Amino acid sequence: VAAVSAILRARRDEAELLFIRRARRRGDPWSGHMAWPGGKRELADDSLVACAIRETREEIGLDLAAAGELVGALRPYVRESPGIGGLRAVYPFVFALDRDAAHVREPAPLDGNEVEEAVWIPLSYFSDWLSRRPWKWMAGWLPSTPPAYRYHGRVIWGLTLWMLSDLLERLKATGRRG
Repeated sequence: VAAVSAILRARRDEAELLFIRRARRRGDPWSGHMAWPGGKRELADDSLVACAIRETREEIGLDLAAAGELVGALRPYVRESPGIGGLRAVYPFVFALDRDAAHVREPAPLDGNEVEEAVWIPLSYFSDWLSRRPWKWMAGWLPSTPPAYRYHGRVIWGLTLWMLSDLLERLKATGRRG
């Protein structure tokens, strides 16, 4: 079981969402993929929210307990049997950063073994239909052109796209998109 953090911030009168690019590692099924910070729950984690907060701090040095507010949870991705990497479920949580927190710094990968980069993407980018384009995939077990968002050479697809779509639908329903 894993938990991830969808992190929103206000910047210059626009909302932005944080993504990371996972480090490229041999044998890692998520190697090089765009994602939200997060990872597998450990025994020391009191809850799935605590797992998301700990993983975010470990991966990019951003302490959501001090600088963010838990806004809510998105639909979890749950499988009956273990999927890729032995994962049965991923629980996404949404956090809003405190606009005035002096202790909030720009996220940066702390451990190059897990995260290659952290990037903020304006929410308005996701409302542009041209931003969502399929991309060529060579694995036989997926459609040859799965849907994806492309942002300056980065591809957001798969489970991250599924969770992002849920977030965007909820924001649209509340009138808070961008």
